Amino acid sequence: LPLEKWAEVASTNDIFSPEIIKQMRLITFVRAVLLDDFETAERIANFLVSADSTLKEDLSGFLQAKNYNEKKFTTALFILQYYRLNHILDSRLDEILVDESSVKEKDTSRGNWWCSYPSQYGYKSYELNDLTKFISFEEIQTAKLENEKIYKIVAPNYLSEVIINYALENPNDSRVPEALNLAVMSTRFAECKDEKTSEFSQRAFQVLHSNYPNNYWTQQTPYWY
Repeated sequence: LPLEKWAEVASTNDIFSPEIIKQMRLITFVRAVLLDDFETAERIANFLVSADSTLKEDLSGFLQAKNYNEKKFTTALFILQYYRLNHILDSRLDEILVDESSVKEKDTSRGNWWCSYPSQYGYKSYELNDLTKFISFEEIQTAKLENEKIYKIVAPNYLSEVIINYALENPNDSRVPEALNLAVMSTRFAECKDEKTSEFSQRAFQVLHSNYPNNYWTQQTPYWY
C-alpha cells in the first residue's frame, strides 16, 4: 500500500483491536519518517499519543520540534528507543501481540528494527490483477516507488547519520549524548547492517567521547562496533 492508504487505515478506530491498530500506527509512523513525510508522521503521532501515555511522553519531543532538523532528530531518537519498530507487517508483529511484548523491548538475538531488502523476508510479487481489486494501478505504482526508497535504507546507518548530523549542529541539546549512545548501540543490535555500519558506529562514538567526555552516556559507551 502507498503511505496515503497506510495513513487512512491507521486513522480509523473501528477496524482492528486497539493492540493491532497501535502496531499499524507505529508502522505507518516509521514509513512516513523514512519517506520524509513529517506531516503524515505528525498526524499519526497524534493518534498514538491519544491512546498511550508512554508514547505521549516519548513522542513529545517530535510533536514539539520547531524545525525540520529537530523533527528528523527526534524521530530518529524515538525509533532508536523502540528497538522492535519496523516498516512492514511480518511474523514479528504476531510475536509482539501474542507474547504481549513491548515494541520498546530490545531483542537480544538482534532482531531489531528492519532489514534493507525485501528478499530477506522471502516476499513474492503479487499478481497485478489481484492488487487492482483493492487499489488502483496508480496507487500500486506509488507504493512500488515508496518501497524502493524504503528498502534502500539500512536502519543503523540511517539513524546514526541523522543523530550525528544533528549532534554536530546542536551540541548543547541535552538529548544528544543519549542519542549518540543509542546510535552506537544500534550498530551492534540491529538485525541488518552493511559494510558502512562500522564507520557510522565509530563516528558516533568519536563525537560522543570528544564532545561529552564526562557525560553519563559517554561512560555507558566504552566501545564502537
